Amino acid sequence: MLPALGVGLLAEGIYYFEFKTKELPTNGVGLALLFVVVAGVWVGILPMTRRRPISPPIFAVTVMLSVGVALNFFGVSMWAWGKSEDDLIRADADAVREGLVLREITSSNAKIAYIAAGAMPYFAGRQAVDLLGKSDAVIAKSKPAAAFYPGHSKWNYGYSIGQLKPDLITALWGATHADKKNINDWGYAASEHGYYLKNSTNINRALLETPAP
Repeated sequence: MLPALGVGLLAEGIYYFEFKTKELPTNGVGLALLFVVVAGVWVGILPMTRRRPISPPIFAVTVMLSVGVALNFFGVSMWAWGKSEDDLIRADADAVREGLVLREITSSNAKIAYIAAGAMPYFAGRQAVDLLGKSDAVIAKSKPAAAFYPGHSKWNYGYSIGQLKPDLITALWGATHADKKNINDWGYAASEHGYYLKNSTNINRALLETPAP
């Protein structure tokens, strides 16, 4: 159980160190307190087991709660950060709305690239390109492009964009200046919905809003 929590703490710590450094002190305290409390419970329980056996019901409940915390680390860490389910609900609702918009502005033959390949591609109903490789064997089996952070350390824009040629790119992850130049050279232009392939015949240009230069 403690190793599982340790992995979770490590992953979240790397994420905040890499992408949200300003929030690290506050969130780090919350996560550290969570870890200390759980570890303290077990440190207190283990000596008791040596002096006298713990009744099976108490032991079973303790193990179940510990495993539950370990397996639901994301939810527990959200609680430790002081965030609520409302944040996740709003994010999901935004993804659903954007997915429906993407369905409206593209034809059924369109191919759309995502970094958040969940609700958005589901409601868009178009062929999806998973830029971070969770559902793309080529990316999943490739070498990491950045420091370890579960599910967010592998991408290859030369393959996912340059080779697969999605009609729309909803967002990029860890893109460098060179990556953006390549995307421009591959025939893409910026839009309200990310980037679109300028010669695509699968996009309704009347509905696609392009930002002012």
